Amino acid sequence: EFRRVLFRSAMDFGIISLTTVESYKDVAFAETKGFTHAWLADSQMVWADVYQCMALSATKTTTIKLGTNVTNPSSRIAPVTACNFATLNMLAPGRVIMGIGTGNTSRRTLGMPAAKLAELRTHVDVCRGLLNGETVPYQEGERKRMIKFLNPDSGFINLKHPVPIYVAGSGPKTLELAGEIGDGVILFGTVGDSLLGYTLSHVRRGAERAGKRLEDLYILVLTALHFTTPGESLADLQQAVGPLV
Repeated sequence: EFRRVLFRSAMDFGIISLTTVESYKDVAFAETKGFTHAWLADSQMVWADVYQCMALSATKTTTIKLGTNVTNPSSRIAPVTACNFATLNMLAPGRVIMGIGTGNTSRRTLGMPAAKLAELRTHVDVCRGLLNGETVPYQEGERKRMIKFLNPDSGFINLKHPVPIYVAGSGPKTLELAGEIGDGVILFGTVGDSLLGYTLSHVRRGAERAGKRLEDLYILVLTALHFTTPGESLADLQQAVGPLV
């Protein structure tokens, strides 16, 4: 089923960088080699700030699409997340993708739990509405207000080019939510047929709940690659790709 969906159109290939201020060099190189996407990780206790490094990458490239893989609802309030993407959209019009999940490394390195699915849904709803130029409900504690970008046409941000939202998931409930609310879905390490079948069945269930088809979603599979050298041990391999696997 995965192959049938995937090969309906040409396959894209992207890279992911563990975010540093030098990431733009890998992104620019990948663009010259025909890669379509570049993803930068967002974990504040581990790597550099993702949005500053994405901005650098945007200024050094012209065609490759740039996305977070992934941000989360807890590190920043939704209006800040939306403003980050709307600003990046000024630097790379139409090339920006908001990748978001519940937050694994970004939360657990703080000793905090990942965000709840309800928080993820609300964050996506607010960001999508703001990026579409809408007035949306926003709540902190007991206070609820209607908010919007106040100067969308003044050259500060770009709302003219769409910013698709891809939702990452691993467990069944998160996968269903991703299929329901995402323009795309980010899967981690699902490279076996049985696992792909399992994950896509839940993505499909969520998509159909929202009146969509599985084929309507952009499906991204993230996995790790490491070129071994003679004499490398299993521990060396685990050190190289462990965080992604």
